[in-house]
Amino acid sequence: MASGSSISSQSSIEKVREELTCSVCLEQFREPKMLPCFHTFCKECLEKTKQSFRGNLLCPTCRTKTSVTEHEMIQKLPNNFIVNRVLDALGAENSGELKYPNLGPNLKSFCINHKEKELDLYCRDCQICVCTICFATAHQGHHLQNVELAMEEGKAKIKKQLLESQNRAELIGEARGVLEYKQDKFEKRFQDCKQQINKTLSQVIKAVSQKAEEMIEQLEKAHKTRQKALDCQQEDLRLQELKLNGAQTFAEQIIASSSGVEVLSSQKQVTEKLKDLNTSNGLGFIDKVNDFFEVHFDVSDALECISNARVEESSISPGETQLALKNTPVEGKPVVLTIATSSEGYVCFNPADRVIKVQITNPSNIDTRLDAKPKEIDYEAVFTPTEPGFYDIDVYIWDRKAWALPKKIFVSRNYMDTHQVQFGFGTHGTGSYSRIGELAVIDSTNSQVHVYGCFGELARSFGKVGREIGEFYYPSGISVDEKNRFIIADSGNNRIQVLNSVGDFLLVFGSSGPEKLKSPESAIFTKDHFIVADTGNNVLKVFSADGSYKETIKLLNGEEFQSPCHVTSDPNGFLVICERGSHRLKVLSPDMNLITVLGMAGRLPGQLFYPECSVVTSDGAIAVADYGNNRIQVFF
Repeated sequence: MASGSSISSQSSIEKVREELTCSVCLEQFREPKMLPCFHTFCKECLEKTKQSFRGNLLCPTCRTKTSVTEHEMIQKLPNNFIVNRVLDALGAENSGELKYPNLGPNLKSFCINHKEKELDLYCRDCQICVCTICFATAHQGHHLQNVELAMEEGKAKIKKQLLESQNRAELIGEARGVLEYKQDKFEKRFQDCKQQINKTLSQVIKAVSQKAEEMIEQLEKAHKTRQKALDCQQEDLRLQELKLNGAQTFAEQIIASSSGVEVLSSQKQVTEKLKDLNTSNGLGFIDKVNDFFEVHFDVSDALECISNARVEESSISPGETQLALKNTPVEGKPVVLTIATSSEGYVCFNPADRVIKVQITNPSNIDTRLDAKPKEIDYEAVFTPTEPGFYDIDVYIWDRKAWALPKKIFVSRNYMDTHQVQFGFGTHGTGSYSRIGELAVIDSTNSQVHVYGCFGELARSFGKVGREIGEFYYPSGISVDEKNRFIIADSGNNRIQVLNSVGDFLLVFGSSGPEKLKSPESAIFTKDHFIVADTGNNVLKVFSADGSYKETIKLLNGEEFQSPCHVTSDPNGFLVICERGSHRLKVLSPDMNLITVLGMAGRLPGQLFYPECSVVTSDGAIAVADYGNNRIQVFF
């Protein structure tokens, strides 16, 4: 259904009538009702459509579902007032000339309860237009506004959403273009596979035909040779038979009709001839005649090869590929990447997806390619990182990238092998960078948070001295988590406050109960829980994501904390604790076990004096504010 502005801009009655045609009954709208998706249909058409869907109504155009559980719900759907006005104008058509309705801003509307009164006020509480009488009787104390002013605000809101929807439409258009491109590639791949099948079939048929022709040629050659030998032997026997018949006939004639003299005179010649013919070797070759022919086909391998031919169909899309880690990445230790191809929420394995490659780009921008090995329900690739920092991971399925942008994993430094160098600058202070490049700084003296932009300009400040929510009393530490939340150690109020990036209150904890904090100076959120440096109690405390208390860590390897004043972590959850009392840093594993201790009291390189705070850099180094020595030291 076109908008009012597009209807009013049409130059022909036919075009307007086309816009006023219900897409269900293909007739002019009758009692046009508008669905929540803003598509319009006849009330009667919606009633008929509703009967097919058992309590739910699907828009005939876009298939959006509308819950229609009562018979009256169709009647309660809003009328499309723009269509109704155009229909009224068509009814007033004079001599074929369309009288367009007044759809402009000067159109007056009247109250349905007080028909002579204009709807000239807008109730912001009820979000409806009212007349002055309705205001006096039913909307006293509500926030009212002139309709004209409210209309401008409403138009501005609609324009804003319209702009976003236009951008969304562009994205959808681009996505459809991508899908069309993929569909073309898919269709081409289908035709290529089909041609490959036919080509292979032709090759098989051709090979079998050629083999058959070769065998027939061999058979005919063997047949011709054997037939020639048999013909020669047959001719020899025929000649022997003729000789034998001639001698037999002459002998029979002599016996039957000759005189004694004739018999005796021929006896020697005839008997010698018959004896010679009777003792001839002409029949001995018959047993030696080879009439054996056999065709041998060993097709078992060929049939097995043909039976193994199949069409392989993958059940996944590269974009659904999931990447996970089996262990925490640490430099110098094997890292196991798990690649799972997910379809409709299930992990699936398909032989057609067996060609999966993983490209790993280290912080020095050096690429390594690995073949992912198929396991029972997923795939694995193992690599050993040689340096700490962020690594880019790309997965290729059928030589296609699984994601538009690579996944990132952080490889922690092997803190057991950490040593130190130093370079001195600065004094002390507490601040934290957000994910959008802003620097949040605690102003402890004024009990405020100052937020600076990426160029050092002051973007905003919030907070004041006080004991109420959102107020601070000598706050000492701040961190910004991945959700861009500000986690503030409100030391003077013995609590942790969590605010959003503009200072709106989100969460508070630690001010009462067994988990009560005492002058906490630092807190972070990592691996779905809060870690608090409870300085006054010389412990670390762990809280869940909703601020509920989980545990207290008092001892590490039998040793108590000594004024833990700051806690930070790397992206894998390794913790670095600044201990002001012992002048040291303690590095903990994600499961809270002590890995190593850095520094000792002193002024020399690698020694610390009242360390105030630290940070793990993107390459896994630990930078510490060595407050007592007025310098920054970096541990590698």
